[in-house]
Amino acid sequence: MFSQWKLSYHRIGTESAESMGEKERGAHQNRRPFPCRSTNIFLWAIISICGVAILLALSLYQFKSSNAENLSQSHGNTCGNSSSEALSLGCSFDQLMWAWYPKQCPHYANDQYLVAEPENPWKFYINPYTKEVASDDDWTRMLNNEVQLYGERREHLTHCVFMYLSVGQIIRDGGRYTPKQVDYEHLHHCSKILLEALRKDDTWFGIETGTPRVAYDQTC
Repeated sequence: MFSQWKLSYHRIGTESAESMGEKERGAHQNRRPFPCRSTNIFLWAIISICGVAILLALSLYQFKSSNAENLSQSHGNTCGNSSSEALSLGCSFDQLMWAWYPKQCPHYANDQYLVAEPENPWKFYINPYTKEVASDDDWTRMLNNEVQLYGERREHLTHCVFMYLSVGQIIRDGGRYTPKQVDYEHLHHCSKILLEALRKDDTWFGIETGTPRVAYDQTC
């Protein structure tokens, strides 16, 4: 392996400087650089690692893109895009919040809201001007966002009352809740419409309520 290098080494005094120079030049002309095996192995390792990393990155990107595309096409929303998809995914409709909930989400105050007017249940209409009452088929289409129904003012106000109750239940129970249940703009809207209605009450200026005792035991 190292025979080429030995050509340039000689005992001192055995040959003239000229002959040594000629042989030395010949040795340099015949000499070829030895490959650095450790360097080549290192380079190949780096290239291999980079190649594997690129392939993994491409595969992951393709998987995410495919998964995102499938979700957006079929079940982009937690409960799908129709009532049939929602039911097939185990979701149930919350009329208080007008939304489909997955099975792990509690329906705060929805049951109380639904029976708030047992003697005179609310009516929903397909046309607010002709007062045409919505049929079962209209409700099915509404649940698929194909038509819009119209409700009575008393239902709207009752909804706001029980929405506040649902927030109280969420605080009480400390459980799961959906973003729509605690949307501040929605709560602010309910405050305004309730006050608007209450100010029209004939007893608005009536004296009927005693102030509560001042509490000193509260903390936060």
